[in-house]
Amino acid sequence: MSWPRACFCGSSARCMTSNTVFDVGSVGKQFTATCIFLLEQQGKLSIDDAIQKHLPEMPVFNEEIVTIRHLINHTSGLRDYVEITAYAGIPFENIFTEEMGLDIMARQKERSFPPGQQFMYNNGGYLLLAIIVRRVAGESIGTFAHKHIFEPLGMHSSFILENPNRIVK
Repeated sequence: MSWPRACFCGSSARCMTSNTVFDVGSVGKQFTATCIFLLEQQGKLSIDDAIQKHLPEMPVFNEEIVTIRHLINHTSGLRDYVEITAYAGIPFENIFTEEMGLDIMARQKERSFPPGQQFMYNNGGYLLLAIIVRRVAGESIGTFAHKHIFEPLGMHSSFILENPNRIVK
């Protein structure tokens, strides 16, 4: 089956097709959460685990526990690495290794609010979830998602971009 072409520029040379590559950005968070839920189904973690069980580097504030569930729901109260780098005057290049992101998240001196008290969209929480997947599954989130989500669903053109230098044809 051939998908109809959608053209917004008036030139057929630049039209989107079913083969057009997209970076879906934060839409990918659903796959990160799915990886966590699959690991929970496998009995390898609980979404109610304190994050320090898997990320001992992360500080505890006022003896209040941040759980994996809080990270998934954006209710951890942790500050986002984007926010932290801005406060520190570090240019945000949108390219962080897991190690760099964990280091930035772990150096927080306080939270924005106690866990579970508010919603605050947080890319850093999802970076921490990806690190939890790596540590619990013993493989990167990209590899885990490929094996347990994309392949079983026949999503042969979908992947999690882990190498920012990879050229996607």
